[in-house]
Amino acid sequence: MSDFCAIAELLSRGRSADRPVARQAGAVIDFYAACVAQPGKRWALYFEDTLEFAAALLGAWQANKVVYLPGDALPATLGSLRSQVDGFAGQLPPEYAPLTPVEGASRPPWHVL
Repeated sequence: MSDFCAIAELLSRGRSADRPVARQAGAVIDFYAACVAQPGKRWALYFEDTLEFAAALLGAWQANKVVYLPGDALPATLGSLRSQVDGFAGQLPPEYAPLTPVEGASRPPWHVL
């Protein structure tokens, strides 16, 4: 029988090591660590890779960040967001200084989203 849980409980509920949530187990922690180190509250995320996107989204939410989701990474879209967000994360041109995950960060206590 499968062990299902609500997405809001994925990080706060314990799971055995043989039942990973994602193939890159530390990715959420790495994005969380990057997010809590930043003072801004509003962040735009753009990823073409869905696993990277999910890790960044969950990490940002755990860090109590408000997430903006642009539909593309075109200069006009990102330019219009610049005045509305405190920063960017994802597969974006360097001029937007996208947030870089903190690799190897230690696991914080998670809260239910």
